[in-house]
Amino acid sequence: MLVVIILVAIIVYALLSAGKKKDGSANQDGTMKETIKTAFNTNGLTPVRMLPVGRTSIVGEYYRQSSIRKVVRGHEREVAPMGVWDNTLILPATILREPNNRHDMNAVSVSINGIAVGYIAKEETHLWQPWMKQMEMNLRYPTCDAAVYRKDDGGYKIILHCSPTTPFAANDCPTGYVCMDAAHQVAVLGEELHQDKLEAYGVGAFVWAVLENGEIPKGKYKGNPTYWVSLDGTQVGYITEAQYEKYNALLGVSQSCCAAFISQGPKKLELSLMLPKA
Repeated sequence: MLVVIILVAIIVYALLSAGKKKDGSANQDGTMKETIKTAFNTNGLTPVRMLPVGRTSIVGEYYRQSSIRKVVRGHEREVAPMGVWDNTLILPATILREPNNRHDMNAVSVSINGIAVGYIAKEETHLWQPWMKQMEMNLRYPTCDAAVYRKDDGGYKIILHCSPTTPFAANDCPTGYVCMDAAHQVAVLGEELHQDKLEAYGVGAFVWAVLENGEIPKGKYKGNPTYWVSLDGTQVGYITEAQYEKYNALLGVSQSCCAAFISQGPKKLELSLMLPKA
Protein backbone atom coordinates (compact mmCIF):
# COMPACT_ATOMS: atom_id res chain seq x y z
CA MET A 1 0.00 0.00 0.00
CA LEU A 2 2.82 2.38 0.89
CA VAL A 3 4.50 1.67 -2.44
CA VAL A 4 1.29 2.52 -4.31
CA ILE A 5 0.96 5.83 -2.46
CA ILE A 6 4.57 6.74 -3.26
CA LEU A 7 4.10 5.89 -6.95
CA VAL A 8 0.94 8.00 -7.13
CA ALA A 9 2.76 10.91 -5.49
CA ILE A 10 5.62 10.64 -8.00
CA ILE A 11 3.21 10.58 -10.96
CA VAL A 12 1.29 13.62 -9.66
CA TYR A 13 4.55 15.53 -9.13
CA ALA A 14 5.74 14.67 -12.65
CA LEU A 15 2.47 15.84 -14.17
CA LEU A 16 2.58 19.12 -12.26
CA SER A 17 6.19 19.69 -13.30
CA ALA A 18 5.38 19.01 -16.94
CA GLY A 19 2.52 21.48 -16.76
CA LYS A 20 4.82 24.17 -15.43
CA LYS A 21 7.34 23.56 -18.20
CA LYS A 22 4.63 23.77 -20.81
CA ASP A 23 3.00 26.96 -19.53
CA GLY A 24 6.01 28.83 -18.21
CA SER A 25 9.54 29.74 -19.16
CA ALA A 26 12.73 29.64 -17.17
CA ASN A 27 14.10 32.87 -15.77
CA GLN A 28 17.79 33.69 -15.57
CA ASP A 29 18.60 31.10 -12.91
CA GLY A 30 16.45 28.36 -14.42
CA THR A 31 13.38 28.61 -12.18
CA MET A 32 10.03 28.70 -13.95
CA LYS A 33 7.90 31.75 -14.58
CA GLU A 34 5.20 32.93 -16.97
CA THR A 35 6.81 35.57 -19.16
CA ILE A 36 3.70 36.67 -21.01
CA LYS A 37 1.81 37.40 -17.78
CA THR A 38 4.62 39.28 -16.05
CA ALA A 39 5.90 41.33 -18.99
CA PHE A 40 4.80 44.95 -19.33
CA ASN A 41 1.56 45.19 -21.32
CA THR A 42 2.24 46.75 -24.74
CA ASN A 43 -1.41 47.36 -25.62
CA GLY A 44 -1.71 50.94 -26.84
CA LEU A 45 2.08 51.41 -26.95
CA THR A 46 4.14 52.17 -30.06
CA PRO A 47 7.25 50.11 -30.86
CA VAL A 48 10.42 52.17 -31.34
CA ARG A 49 13.46 50.73 -33.08
CA MET A 50 16.74 50.98 -31.17
CA LEU A 51 19.92 52.03 -32.93
CA PRO A 52 21.95 49.05 -34.23
CA VAL A 53 24.99 50.39 -32.37
CA GLY A 54 26.79 47.96 -30.09
CA ARG A 55 25.95 44.37 -29.13
CA THR A 56 24.18 42.87 -26.12
CA SER A 57 24.27 39.18 -25.23
CA ILE A 58 21.22 37.80 -23.48
CA VAL A 59 21.01 35.04 -20.88
CA GLY A 60 18.67 32.13 -20.27
CA GLU A 61 18.63 30.72 -23.81
CA TYR A 62 19.72 27.36 -22.38
CA TYR A 63 16.26 26.92 -20.87
CA ARG A 64 14.46 28.09 -24.02
CA GLN A 65 16.06 26.10 -26.81
CA SER A 66 12.72 24.56 -27.82
CA SER A 67 11.18 28.04 -28.05
CA ILE A 68 14.10 29.35 -30.10
CA ARG A 69 13.78 26.39 -32.46
CA LYS A 70 10.18 27.47 -33.07
CA VAL A 71 11.38 31.00 -33.83
CA VAL A 72 13.96 29.88 -36.41
CA ARG A 73 11.82 27.11 -37.94
CA GLY A 74 12.08 27.29 -41.71
CA HIS A 75 15.21 29.45 -41.53
CA GLU A 76 17.67 26.96 -40.06
CA ARG A 77 20.00 27.20 -43.05
CA GLU A 78 20.35 30.95 -42.52
CA VAL A 79 21.77 30.51 -39.01
CA ALA A 80 25.57 30.87 -38.98
CA PRO A 81 27.89 29.25 -36.44
CA MET A 82 29.32 31.32 -33.60
CA GLY A 83 32.26 33.31 -34.94
CA VAL A 84 30.69 34.05 -38.34
CA TRP A 85 29.31 37.32 -37.04
CA ASP A 86 28.40 39.18 -40.23
CA ASN A 87 26.14 36.77 -42.07
CA THR A 88 23.44 35.07 -40.04
CA LEU A 89 19.70 35.06 -39.44
CA ILE A 90 18.39 38.41 -38.17
CA LEU A 91 14.98 38.62 -36.51
CA PRO A 92 13.07 41.48 -34.86
CA ALA A 93 13.10 41.33 -31.06
CA THR A 94 10.93 43.02 -28.44
CA ILE A 95 12.41 44.11 -25.12
CA LEU A 96 10.07 44.53 -22.14
CA ARG A 97 10.32 45.18 -18.42
CA GLU A 98 8.76 42.64 -16.06
CA PRO A 99 7.74 44.64 -12.98
CA ASN A 100 5.50 41.77 -11.80
CA ASN A 101 8.21 39.13 -12.04
CA ARG A 102 8.16 37.41 -8.64
CA HIS A 103 11.82 36.42 -8.95
CA ASP A 104 13.16 39.85 -9.95
CA MET A 105 11.02 42.97 -10.33
CA ASN A 106 13.83 44.56 -12.37
CA ALA A 107 13.88 41.75 -14.94
CA VAL A 108 13.96 42.73 -18.62
CA SER A 109 12.76 40.06 -21.05
CA VAL A 110 13.50 39.51 -24.73
CA SER A 111 10.99 37.94 -27.09
CA ILE A 112 10.80 37.22 -30.82
CA ASN A 113 7.42 36.91 -32.53
CA GLY A 114 5.80 36.86 -29.10
CA ILE A 115 7.94 33.93 -27.92
CA ALA A 116 10.22 34.47 -24.91
CA VAL A 117 13.85 33.67 -25.79
CA GLY A 118 15.83 35.09 -22.86
CA TYR A 119 16.63 37.99 -20.56
CA ILE A 120 18.97 40.91 -20.24
CA ALA A 121 21.61 39.87 -17.69
CA LYS A 122 20.58 40.80 -14.15
CA GLU A 123 23.73 42.85 -13.55
CA GLU A 124 22.96 44.98 -16.63
CA THR A 125 19.26 45.76 -16.14
CA HIS A 126 20.07 48.97 -14.23
CA LEU A 127 21.27 50.36 -17.58
CA TRP A 128 17.92 49.58 -19.18
CA GLN A 129 15.31 50.26 -16.53
CA PRO A 130 15.39 54.11 -16.31
CA TRP A 131 14.90 54.92 -19.98
CA MET A 132 12.50 52.01 -20.51
CA LYS A 133 10.26 53.40 -17.76
CA GLN A 134 10.42 56.80 -19.45
CA MET A 135 9.45 55.20 -22.75
CA GLU A 136 6.43 53.56 -21.15
CA MET A 137 5.33 56.93 -19.80
CA ASN A 138 5.49 58.17 -23.41
CA LEU A 139 3.51 55.11 -24.57
CA ARG A 140 6.45 53.46 -26.31
CA TYR A 141 8.57 50.33 -25.97
CA PRO A 142 11.89 49.26 -27.58
CA THR A 143 12.55 46.80 -30.38
CA CYS A 144 15.80 45.83 -32.09
CA ASP A 145 17.44 43.32 -34.42
CA ALA A 146 18.43 39.98 -32.92
CA ALA A 147 21.14 37.83 -34.51
CA VAL A 148 20.79 34.06 -34.09
CA TYR A 149 23.88 31.84 -34.05
CA ARG A 150 24.45 28.10 -33.77
CA LYS A 151 26.70 26.89 -30.96
CA ASP A 152 29.09 23.94 -31.16
CA ASP A 153 26.68 21.78 -29.15
CA GLY A 154 23.89 22.40 -31.67
CA GLY A 155 22.04 24.90 -29.49
CA TYR A 156 21.28 28.51 -30.33
CA LYS A 157 22.75 31.78 -29.08
CA ILE A 158 21.08 35.18 -29.53
CA ILE A 159 22.87 38.52 -29.60
CA LEU A 160 20.97 41.80 -29.77
CA HIS A 161 22.18 44.50 -32.16
CA CYS A 162 21.77 47.35 -29.71
CA SER A 163 23.20 48.88 -26.56
CA PRO A 164 21.48 50.39 -23.51
CA THR A 165 23.98 53.27 -23.47
CA THR A 166 23.08 54.50 -27.00
CA PRO A 167 19.50 53.30 -27.35
CA PHE A 168 17.84 55.83 -29.64
CA ALA A 169 18.40 58.45 -32.31
CA ALA A 170 17.35 62.09 -32.19
CA ASN A 171 14.73 61.33 -34.85
CA ASP A 172 12.39 58.43 -35.53
CA CYS A 173 13.41 55.45 -37.64
CA PRO A 174 11.74 55.85 -41.06
CA THR A 175 9.17 53.22 -41.98
CA GLY A 176 9.27 51.16 -45.15
CA TYR A 177 13.07 51.05 -45.36
CA VAL A 178 15.62 48.28 -44.92
CA CYS A 179 17.70 49.26 -41.88
CA MET A 180 21.41 48.59 -42.22
CA ASP A 181 23.59 47.24 -39.43
CA ALA A 182 26.20 49.61 -37.96
CA ALA A 183 29.79 48.38 -38.22
CA HIS A 184 31.86 50.95 -40.15
CA GLN A 185 31.82 54.74 -40.39
CA VAL A 186 31.54 56.30 -43.85
CA ALA A 187 32.11 60.04 -44.32
CA VAL A 188 29.46 62.20 -45.96
CA LEU A 189 30.41 64.97 -48.41
CA GLY A 190 28.55 68.21 -48.99
CA GLU A 191 27.26 68.61 -45.42
CA GLU A 192 28.93 72.04 -45.24
CA LEU A 193 25.92 73.35 -47.16
CA HIS A 194 23.49 72.00 -44.58
CA GLN A 195 25.00 73.03 -41.26
CA ASP A 196 21.70 74.44 -40.01
CA LYS A 197 20.05 71.04 -40.43
CA LEU A 198 22.81 69.27 -38.51
CA GLU A 199 22.77 71.94 -35.80
CA ALA A 200 19.10 71.22 -35.21
CA TYR A 201 20.02 67.72 -34.00
CA GLY A 202 23.15 68.79 -32.13
CA VAL A 203 26.76 67.68 -31.79
CA GLY A 204 27.09 64.11 -30.58
CA ALA A 205 23.63 63.11 -31.78
CA PHE A 206 22.81 59.84 -33.47
CA VAL A 207 20.26 60.15 -36.26
CA TRP A 208 18.48 57.87 -38.70
CA ALA A 209 19.49 58.64 -42.29
CA VAL A 210 17.84 57.54 -45.53
CA LEU A 211 20.00 56.57 -48.53
CA GLU A 212 18.67 57.43 -51.99
CA ASN A 213 20.14 56.94 -55.45
CA GLY A 214 21.47 60.10 -57.05
CA GLU A 215 24.44 61.67 -58.82
CA ILE A 216 27.62 63.33 -57.61
CA PRO A 217 26.98 67.08 -58.09
CA LYS A 218 30.50 68.38 -58.71
CA GLY A 219 34.18 67.62 -59.09
CA LYS A 220 36.07 64.96 -61.01
CA TYR A 221 33.26 62.41 -60.68
CA LYS A 222 30.38 64.78 -61.41
CA GLY A 223 27.40 62.89 -62.82
CA ASN A 224 28.55 59.51 -61.51
CA PRO A 225 26.10 57.55 -59.35
CA THR A 226 26.14 57.91 -55.59
CA TYR A 227 23.88 57.63 -52.56
CA TRP A 228 22.40 60.87 -51.28
CA VAL A 229 21.82 61.09 -47.55
CA SER A 230 18.56 62.54 -46.21
CA LEU A 231 17.56 63.42 -42.66
CA ASP A 232 13.80 63.63 -42.15
CA GLY A 233 13.21 64.37 -45.82
CA THR A 234 16.05 66.88 -46.33
CA GLN A 235 19.13 65.95 -48.36
CA VAL A 236 22.30 66.84 -46.45
CA GLY A 237 25.09 65.24 -48.49
CA TYR A 238 26.34 62.22 -50.42
CA ILE A 239 29.07 59.59 -50.32
CA THR A 240 32.13 59.31 -52.56
CA GLU A 241 32.18 57.30 -55.77
CA ALA A 242 34.53 54.77 -54.12
CA GLN A 243 32.14 54.22 -51.22
CA TYR A 244 29.22 53.96 -53.64
CA GLU A 245 30.99 51.21 -55.58
CA LYS A 246 31.77 49.46 -52.31
CA TYR A 247 28.20 49.48 -51.01
CA ASN A 248 26.15 49.36 -54.21
CA ALA A 249 26.16 45.56 -54.36
CA LEU A 250 25.06 45.39 -50.73
CA LEU A 251 22.36 48.07 -50.82
CA GLY A 252 21.21 47.50 -54.39
CA VAL A 253 17.97 49.21 -55.36
CA SER A 254 16.26 48.63 -52.02
CA GLN A 255 15.21 51.65 -50.01
CA SER A 256 17.71 51.70 -47.17
CA CYS A 257 18.29 53.62 -43.98
CA CYS A 258 21.12 53.56 -41.47
CA ALA A 259 22.34 55.14 -38.27
CA ALA A 260 24.54 58.23 -38.58
CA PHE A 261 26.53 60.34 -36.14
CA ILE A 262 27.01 64.12 -35.99
CA SER A 263 30.40 65.30 -34.75
CA GLN A 264 32.28 68.57 -34.52
CA GLY A 265 35.06 68.75 -37.09
CA PRO A 266 37.89 71.31 -37.25
CA LYS A 267 35.78 73.83 -39.16
CA LYS A 268 32.24 72.46 -39.39
CA LEU A 269 29.80 69.84 -38.22
CA GLU A 270 30.42 66.50 -39.89
CA LEU A 271 28.10 63.59 -40.59
CA SER A 272 29.27 59.97 -40.64
CA LEU A 273 27.13 57.06 -41.76
CA MET A 274 27.30 53.80 -39.84
CA LEU A 275 27.10 50.99 -42.40
CA PRO A 276 27.73 47.23 -42.34
CA LYS A 277 30.84 45.52 -43.59
CA ALA A 278 30.84 45.44 -47.39
